[in-house]
Amino acid sequence: QMEQMGNMGGMGSLLGMLPGMNKIKAVLEEQNLEDKVFKKHRAMIMSMTPKERRNPKLLNASRKQRVIKGSGTTAFELNQLLKQHVNMQDMMKRFSKMGKSGLARHGLGALMGKNKNF
Repeated sequence: QMEQMGNMGGMGSLLGMLPGMNKIKAVLEEQNLEDKVFKKHRAMIMSMTPKERRNPKLLNASRKQRVIKGSGTTAFELNQLLKQHVNMQDMMKRFSKMGKSGLARHGLGALMGKNKNF
């Protein structure tokens, strides 16, 4: 999925489609942060076994050390990737529970967890 997003122009092109995001897009393009982050994430993911990719909860301390060494990253970066994965799972669960009418009614704030009234 990350490769497909890169083929579509990356996060910068997606942010450019949202109103008011042109400044963030310009910063990402200027510093080339997007490519660096995606390369690190891809290296970490590719250093995991297929079972670990399907179920990141399997990553105990020794497995994390193996992934860190294999990807050339730090424990902080790996933990950050795993936390982003959990946050994305939660957001997708909320999205599926709300459906189209719920998203229209409660807005993006509910999807991001800011509005707990649904």
